[in-house]
Amino acid sequence: MTLIARAPQLNVNDESILVVEWLKAEGDLVKRGEVVGLLETSKAVSEFEAEESGHFRPVAKPGDRVPVHGILFVLTAAPDQPIEGILAAQAATAAAPAEEEPGDKRWTKKAQLLAQKHGIRIEDIPAVGVVREADVEQFLRARESSSAPADLIDGVFPTNRAERVLIVGGGRGAVQVLDVIYSTPRQRPVGIVDDNPSAAGKLVMGVKVLGPASLAPKLFRDGAFDAAVIAFSNDLQARARLFLELTGQGVPFTNVIDPSVKVHSNVAMGKGNVVIANCRFGACAIVGDNNFLSAFVNVEHHNVLGSHCTFGPGVMTSSRVIIGDRCRFGTGVFIEPGVKIGPESIIASGCIITSEVPARSIVKARVETVIRPRGA
Repeated sequence: MTLIARAPQLNVNDESILVVEWLKAEGDLVKRGEVVGLLETSKAVSEFEAEESGHFRPVAKPGDRVPVHGILFVLTAAPDQPIEGILAAQAATAAAPAEEEPGDKRWTKKAQLLAQKHGIRIEDIPAVGVVREADVEQFLRARESSSAPADLIDGVFPTNRAERVLIVGGGRGAVQVLDVIYSTPRQRPVGIVDDNPSAAGKLVMGVKVLGPASLAPKLFRDGAFDAAVIAFSNDLQARARLFLELTGQGVPFTNVIDPSVKVHSNVAMGKGNVVIANCRFGACAIVGDNNFLSAFVNVEHHNVLGSHCTFGPGVMTSSRVIIGDRCRFGTGVFIEPGVKIGPESIIASGCIITSEVPARSIVKARVETVIRPRGA
């Protein structure tokens, strides 16, 4: 008996999950319903239970990001039962036919013919893995759309014009960012870049998806926008990586802050932050770069907030809290005065933090919810 355990759809907004930790070792016998590991979504850290009994054979490693329905582990009848054949059969079923070409990348035949027709090298296509016809088509659309015509008014009156913002990421986060930008006269969206090939050329709330994120440096050099902002918050590592890569290539970033946000005196804020409605920054708070704060987040006075952090709705800090870089917070988190939270930590929804959290920690509240039918 073998059972393949796949990544579940724990959150409708997520296309993948992060393997935080396995609680069982290779070959351990697990029973049905037993917790075998911790999985992270964009909202929280969840326990993953075995659907059947068997010996635990991990496929994904801690730190791996696995697409929804991708293989996490296999349960086998014996602790040393070979699983290579099982995985090979699954890979063969899922794989799409492609033409192999010499070098580091591969073409499908249709992609190769289309690229040759337009004089495109395979190295020019910002695709991962097999380069398909849709990738080449997206590249062509992006190349055409990047040559935007000069604006007859902006070019003549650049001094007082609204800041032209390029949005990185065209998913649900882009809707939030656009909603904020449309509510303030000081900014306006001029385009979206997104690595999803099927999104190229489409509109999100009236704003066109111009092509992949790698197009951003050229668009800036061509004068198509003034500053960029990253819209997605579900993948913390990708958010940080993109910010650092684009900044290193000369792309400036801006803050997108809802008009309802209250910013008190002497607040120092970096660049690339997204702050959704009804947040608050207390006096003398220091905020880094590239953070995403959902609605009703309170950063109290004399807090120090690092860079590349994401906050779910309703995170409340007390005074003198220090938060390191690359931390993720769920919904409804409360932090007591003077607490320090180390970098790269995950604080799950519903936690009350009263003492220091070391770097690279996972904090989870043990909450039991009972659902019963109502009486007559």
